Amino acid sequence: MKPRKVLALIAALAVVGTAAVAVLLVGVLWVFNPLADEWQCSEGEAPVETADGGSYCAPVDATLPGGDSWHPLGNRPMSSCDQDGWVSVEDLRGREPRPDCMSRYQPVPDGFRLTSPTGRSGAVSAGGAGQT
Repeated sequence: MKPRKVLALIAALAVVGTAAVAVLLVGVLWVFNPLADEWQCSEGEAPVETADGGSYCAPVDATLPGGDSWHPLGNRPMSSCDQDGWVSVEDLRGREPRPDCMSRYQPVPDGFRLTSPTGRSGAVSAGGAGQT
């Protein structure tokens, strides 16, 4: 075999091998979902929104500085709304809708819209003016 053909074959095998490893890694991450048990804040804390659009976690019994407010959805999973008792919502308060999670047991707050109306085991409580 000519040296050029050998180099082309090695390059092709390297590209195919790299792509296969990437596909395998994505598959493993999708199956095991390392963020499934990650929360916005630690136990005993809840997310806070600042007047300038930032956020941080504070102890649930803290007094917040002026202009800061508790996030309307409270402490919740980072990304996996597939857990029992949680539903997917969109936060419509910014320029672009952002996906988020909320407890299926609380009303949908103003500025949010359900994207998975029932969750795994029941209906979301009606009553939030933000439901559309």
